[in-house]
Amino acid sequence: MVGTPHYMAPEIINGVKYDEKADIFAAGVILFIMLAGFPPFQNAVPNDWWFDKLMKKKYRLFWMAHERTAEFSDEAKTLIQAMLAPPQAKRPSCEEIQTFDFWSASHLNKDELVQELQTRKAVVDNEKAAEQHNNMQSHEEASRDPFLTLLLNGIDGLPEDNPITLKELVLNPPRDAFRNIESEEDYKNALECLIDNAEKEEQMKGLVDRKLSLDVIDFQTGLDLLTFLANSGTKEEDIESIESQLGVSNKNAQEICRALKKTPLGEVDDYEPILFEQLAMLDEKELVRYDPTQHYSDQGWKTRASFALLTYCLYKYSKPKDAEINIDTDESVVDLEFTVVKELELPVEDENGDIEFQEATMDLAIKMRVKMYACDEEPGVNVFTITNTGHGYIQEFGAIRDQLLTDANNCISALSLALDSHTLVAPEPEEELEVEEEELCYQNEEEDAVGFEEIAQQLGLENEF
Repeated sequence: MVGTPHYMAPEIINGVKYDEKADIFAAGVILFIMLAGFPPFQNAVPNDWWFDKLMKKKYRLFWMAHERTAEFSDEAKTLIQAMLAPPQAKRPSCEEIQTFDFWSASHLNKDELVQELQTRKAVVDNEKAAEQHNNMQSHEEASRDPFLTLLLNGIDGLPEDNPITLKELVLNPPRDAFRNIESEEDYKNALECLIDNAEKEEQMKGLVDRKLSLDVIDFQTGLDLLTFLANSGTKEEDIESIESQLGVSNKNAQEICRALKKTPLGEVDDYEPILFEQLAMLDEKELVRYDPTQHYSDQGWKTRASFALLTYCLYKYSKPKDAEINIDTDESVVDLEFTVVKELELPVEDENGDIEFQEATMDLAIKMRVKMYACDEEPGVNVFTITNTGHGYIQEFGAIRDQLLTDANNCISALSLALDSHTLVAPEPEEELEVEEEELCYQNEEEDAVGFEEIAQQLGLENEF
């Protein structure tokens, strides 16, 4: 089976023979999405509510459901119905599509289309600029997330010649010292570092003397305890583990935790040492250079953040939403999948032909790809792009993307505002070259098979066509 599920014709899903009419079906899905911003159905199967209406030719119900959130001309409806006809024999050919009223209707020429799109873009850009300005003020007035506070308060003091890394933001001196102990002298220095990083140094010194000093425990036991502390988090269950492992009171365990989440830039309230260490390795790989002639079609922003820092911010955003997150270290890509519950009102027809709307819900899978590039134009700057890798649902995807970039209470917004991110400008179009149009000729299936067989033989491959 080949193809993308949401665009796949029913004959392909059912594993029966198909022809070029499968492409007509997929084109019909694309046309629908271009007009509505979302797909006509989830899958071309009988148990899909929308496709079921096409199978039963209940077009009125199909369009009533969709026109709660989108508008379609009568000419568009007629053509889409034909292109999405469940029986492939009922779908029009490319030549027949050109006879439909939708095809021959008046439309903007190239110059008019450019002008219209530029006008619309200007409106959207102005709205986004106003929204970003308001959210910048919100960032300055109040930030509830401790890591966001750390990010906003700390970035101005960091060097600007390199991107800001996660490691330098969350560097905790005691943990770093604990991980680099090779001798008893290193051990003693690590304990001094823990004392210096404590809020109450005298209390911490007394605790160290009683529980961690080499005067009371042997070197290996102490090393095991410090390794345990280096990998401990700062949640309530972590505090209880420290209390148990070191045999200290809950109050003393909290004081140790406080010292283990303090960085030169401030406190990281939810310190996740193992996660931080794993993500820090993402910055060891060199990023692909951003090429505006290749990548401008993906919406992108400049930022001073490194790939590891951006990834952690995405993780923080997606975790409370139960989103699935996958990291491709080789490609510097983070793939996110959100489940959005969409409320619907679907028309239901009774036995007398009367129609009433009933409430329903549908789970939408919103897929987003965030990719990072190095930027040659400015030192200390990277580029990240955001792409919709799902099957339409443009409005829902846009809502998540905009929340990432404008919500004053998440870290990605801080990266796109406080770090001077901005939408990238597409390169100037090069002079168009005249290309001779060639008439496309399609061979029949037998001729195609012969052609494929000859190619396979030339390449020394087994013929599977």
